[in-house]
Amino acid sequence: MSKSESGRDNQGSVIGGWVCLGLGAALMFWTLFSFFLYLPLFLAAFVLGIVAIAQKRLGHGIPILLLSVVTPLIVGSVLGAYRSYEEIEKAESNSNSQGSAEVSESSSMKAVKQEYINENTKLYDVEAKYTESRLKGTVPGVDFKVKNTGERTLDLVEVTVKFQNSKGEIIFEEEYTPVLVSKYNVTGDNKPLKPGYIWQQERGKFYIANSVPTEWKEGEVKASIKNIDFANKSNSEERSN
Repeated sequence: MSKSESGRDNQGSVIGGWVCLGLGAALMFWTLFSFFLYLPLFLAAFVLGIVAIAQKRLGHGIPILLLSVVTPLIVGSVLGAYRSYEEIEKAESNSNSQGSAEVSESSSMKAVKQEYINENTKLYDVEAKYTESRLKGTVPGVDFKVKNTGERTLDLVEVTVKFQNSKGEIIFEEEYTPVLVSKYNVTGDNKPLKPGYIWQQERGKFYIANSVPTEWKEGEVKASIKNIDFANKSNSEERSN
């Protein structure tokens, strides 16, 4: 064998080693799940690195040998961590998108409720004064009526009453629930407010506001419907039957 042929053989092991390294690395960047393809390539590069060292081509053999071991370990670990991070970011993004959709849906329902409150409920005959209570003597009391002028049955009506001083400043507020359909409601009549119906206190009864400050000017209040809940259609049908 001539020197030129021997040189080509030596050069072949070096070229083959680098090619195997390059292909293996490319497959790793493509997908880590192609390990059944790139691991044999790194093994071939390892063997060719040994061959190159044996052929005294240390400048190529040693780097090929080292890279055939380091690349799958280090690069594989880094790529694995990076792609795991990407998956986590993607999952969080999907979760945030879903959460945003839920918030949007909730906001939409709030808008529907507020529209119904504005257009289809009526709070009137609001009266706030000091009233004689059999048990507590003279106490601040509130009375009002609520009418459902819309076409939907209400299972909940919450009313906010704000008390004012002589300057018209709001100094206290109290919330009342004249309509509350719930198995936990043991104090009220537990009846819904149907379309066209009016809620009114029993004769001689009123809402007591024990914590109203003495600075309150009798009769000066602002009352509004704060919140409502619509009855489920199935429940409404059962009640109507």
